[in-house]
Amino acid sequence: MPEGYPVTFATNFKGLGLPANVYSQFLTLFSYINGVNSVNVTCDNTLDGICVLPGPCENFTAYNDFAFKFGFADSNEGNYMRIPMAAFAEEVLVGGGNKLCNLYVTYLDSNAEQSQDIILGGMFFAEFFGKFTNDYTV
Repeated sequence: MPEGYPVTFATNFKGLGLPANVYSQFLTLFSYINGVNSVNVTCDNTLDGICVLPGPCENFTAYNDFAFKFGFADSNEGNYMRIPMAAFAEEVLVGGGNKLCNLYVTYLDSNAEQSQDIILGGMFFAEFFGKFTNDYTV
């Protein structure tokens, strides 16, 4: 993934939001994973688009092996955080009792005045404990 994107934490956003060019790179990498595992995944690269995996999330355990890596700009020790892709997966029930696995890695459209930042939403906070300190300088 590209470097140098600021991250916004937003509890009113569901999953992981990626600006259009970063989302495009994610789709390229994700389609490679998809091809290796021969799974028919549908990803939508329109406003607020997500990826949908055909079946229950428990059927896609291989995706637990993949993670997003976030580096810290102010860190000179190379500190980073890995967020499993599965942290953004949610099982949904559709007609006929069938289940789908929605992967909430969301397309953000800069032309629709959405964020140019990467957004970590509520699903991130559901998986991780965050401790923030405000220094009140801004």
